[in-house]
Amino acid sequence: MNDKRPWTTIHNEPQKDRPDKAKRLVDAVAEQAARYSWDAPDWSMLDDRRGELPDFPLKIFSPVIREWIKRSAHGAGVTPDHVVVPLLGIASGLIGTARRVRASSSWSEPCAMWLATIGFSRTGKTPGINVSKRALDYVEQNRDAEITKLRFEHEKRAEEAKAELKAWKQAVQEAVTARQPVPPKPIKAGDLGEFVSPRLYVSDTTIERLGVLLKARPRGMVLILDELAGLFANMSRYSGGQDNQFWLEAWNGARRPIDRMGRPSLIVPHLLIGVVGGFQPDKLNRSFRGDADGMYARFLFSWPQEPTYRELTEEALERDPELINAFERLRKLEEARSDQQEFAPKASPLSEGARKEFEDFRHFLHTHKQALDGRLREWWAKAPANVLRLAGTLALFEWAWAGGSEPENVDVAYLKSAVLAYREYFALHAEAALRQIGLSEQHGDLRRVLRWIRAKRLTEVSVQDVRRRALAHSVDADGASQLIHEMVSRCWLRPKPSEKEPHRPALRWAVNPLLYEDALDAESAGSAESQVGGRLPALPALPASPQRRRKVEGHQVTLEPNGGRHRCGGGICLQCAEADGKTIPNRHPKAHGLDIHRQCFRVWLQNGCQPHPTLRAQWEARAPARRQAAAGPGASTEVPNLPPAVATGTLG
Repeated sequence: MNDKRPWTTIHNEPQKDRPDKAKRLVDAVAEQAARYSWDAPDWSMLDDRRGELPDFPLKIFSPVIREWIKRSAHGAGVTPDHVVVPLLGIASGLIGTARRVRASSSWSEPCAMWLATIGFSRTGKTPGINVSKRALDYVEQNRDAEITKLRFEHEKRAEEAKAELKAWKQAVQEAVTARQPVPPKPIKAGDLGEFVSPRLYVSDTTIERLGVLLKARPRGMVLILDELAGLFANMSRYSGGQDNQFWLEAWNGARRPIDRMGRPSLIVPHLLIGVVGGFQPDKLNRSFRGDADGMYARFLFSWPQEPTYRELTEEALERDPELINAFERLRKLEEARSDQQEFAPKASPLSEGARKEFEDFRHFLHTHKQALDGRLREWWAKAPANVLRLAGTLALFEWAWAGGSEPENVDVAYLKSAVLAYREYFALHAEAALRQIGLSEQHGDLRRVLRWIRAKRLTEVSVQDVRRRALAHSVDADGASQLIHEMVSRCWLRPKPSEKEPHRPALRWAVNPLLYEDALDAESAGSAESQVGGRLPALPALPASPQRRRKVEGHQVTLEPNGGRHRCGGGICLQCAEADGKTIPNRHPKAHGLDIHRQCFRVWLQNGCQPHPTLRAQWEARAPARRQAAAGPGASTEVPNLPPAVATGTLG
């Protein structure tokens, strides 16, 4: 087992004091055995919370840009992190491969990056992206004159090509008639195709269309999506994995042919697409489930805090001219040309100081990579390339904002800023994001099995259950056995000996009932340690047979079925205080016989078994009619006294 200490603390530990691998394994196993028990299993396996994560280090920017970011975030009602992360992604995509940061004579990287903001719906992802996207829209809309000029030039070349082709065909006919050698076809006689307007970004397109657009803007472009899960979750569904390969190479910026149905293949000299967008935490696992190609490793993740309420400011503009001017300078970066007047990338080398700083970072990675495992190790494997791209983007964005002469190289200050942002921000946010996917294949499988057991409300499982039903044959019997033993060590399962042959090894394992006191899920937890001490009881399934009982916080709870459906209690809901005839007779000991809607039951438990604050008034107003109907004509309709805790709203 690998060292699971936080990455940011490992590099400060002296080498001589670090335990060797064997000792770490023994210590980790002993620590795990001592840490977990049947009454206190490993809740981290179900932990979907954001946790305590740092804010983006705005000190890597100049004071002017820093203040602009804060002002724009205030105007959009979000945090600075929501603004700065998409800003870096869009700026890097505008640069693309027009500038390649050169670490050595044999290694250079384009600037385009993939950045994703993580958060639930309505937590600021889209407003943060729109701060930069609106400026980019303005830049693109004001290129009409330039696009018209490019169209006229294309039409001129197309007519020249037609004339060359006509002359060549005539020369071929004459040569054939005279029985002379046929002249070769001139290069200028080739078909130029339709004019394609160069785009700065796209939001919805196909791979074929992206290939055509990249021919029109060979330095690269940006894909901007509010929700990236739709793209990555369905990437392999219809293409047999071809889309995966396209997008993996779209991060590299290398030459790639794109096959087209019924048409010749399209050769893209520089397949480079920056990606900017958002993920919801619960969709991260679906987007990269079973992913063994390292797609997630290319992303720089950010999981900002949910913005708190602040009164909006009038100091921020919807389309800020400073940002528009910066984007315009990046768009107009001078492009190098080959001998055939085609686009060619231009190198931006590291300065001497930046080169030394970069080598120190690479040595740090090499020294400590044994402390990493699984997906986190794969993510850190892309660190040198991403640091180079981030440093180049910072250097050119600062220049584009301030103006003046373009820097000839990447200075040490920008390399240090990139390393700082990577180690102290992106690394910690990536670890929180990768927990949603699974820090390793085994970690992801364990989370998947535990969630499956919880959804099915099983009391015991077997190897076959785990292999066939939970994981759909994605592991073999040995792999399923290893997962079960791991869950035993984390005290979620324990062997259940056979009653007839107790001496034989267990073939089934009992499930810890605490599994149904749900750990805070990502959808309800956010970043806070709140609600019922961090664990919530699960909403019980609809019973289909005789009364079904389960334990919630040590109490027996009965929800009464009737022919496979709940019998309506017809009373007032304990949680929402509504009387619509759809409540359920609740036998939770803290409910004191009061009814509740099925959909309100979980919310009531989350609130610590607290009733609706106006329940007594509504009970007194509505209960007599219900009790009169139940008692029959002539019976007393006096409203009984509610339990004191219900009357005062302090139940639970």
